[in-house]
Amino acid sequence: MPRRAQTSTRKNGTQTADHRQSPALFEYARASRSPLHILVFLLPLIIIYEVGLAMRHTELATTGGVRAWTMLAQAMQTLGVSPSIVVGYSLPAAVIITVLLFWQVLEKRAWKLRPAVVVLMAAETVAWMVPLLLFAGVLTALTQPEPQATHGAAQPLGPVTLADIEQLSWQARLVIAIGAGLYEELLFRMALLALLHAILADLCRLSPKTVLAIALPLSSIAFMLYHDVWTSTGIALWPALLYLSGGLYLGAIYLLRGFGLAVGTHACYNTTVLVLLGPA
Repeated sequence: MPRRAQTSTRKNGTQTADHRQSPALFEYARASRSPLHILVFLLPLIIIYEVGLAMRHTELATTGGVRAWTMLAQAMQTLGVSPSIVVGYSLPAAVIITVLLFWQVLEKRAWKLRPAVVVLMAAETVAWMVPLLLFAGVLTALTQPEPQATHGAAQPLGPVTLADIEQLSWQARLVIAIGAGLYEELLFRMALLALLHAILADLCRLSPKTVLAIALPLSSIAFMLYHDVWTSTGIALWPALLYLSGGLYLGAIYLLRGFGLAVGTHACYNTTVLVLLGPA
């Protein structure tokens, strides 16, 4: 080998090794954002939610269920879709499936499924969930009122209280946990961020950085206000901070890692809190 080539090899030895190792990681990162893998990843969650909703419909009716799902179902019904039980249950799920399939066809992606990618996506959602869970735990510990100070404290004013959630079976809580992950991400990340991007980038002609700096906080504020953070004296500060921070965090995951992992992280967090740890 010529001396010059040997020197080049030695100088670029680390880069060459990295180049040999990085394609697998890069390919996973790319594949995990593909509509096909997102759809396969989310299908179990969609099925669990739809079956659970049908089986626990009466129990969930006492809390109103997942508000984001109800909003989607009502929006579809205003378009003239029959409000029958079967159609009413499956419509929001059909929206997610249709969007992902249309996305797959529109971008002319290969219909090649890699099961390992779906498994890694499940593991990655757990990894993303841990910081959010730790943040919520620390915030709750710091702001938990003392027993003697609980009486008369400002409580969120909303249709669902902690007592309502605690009275539900774990199956019903699982349905709420998964449904919130699916349909809140659909509304506040996929739909709202896309709408804000269309307004700010396409109509207002703002730069990508400016669009991001405006759209992500706005969608997070909407996510916060969607939850029951209002009290008789205004906004409950710490719940509002939790939802605002959660919205920013999930929005960042959506932008960096895609819709599937944002939904997975959200549903995993909800399941851990409402089912595994208990609503309290």
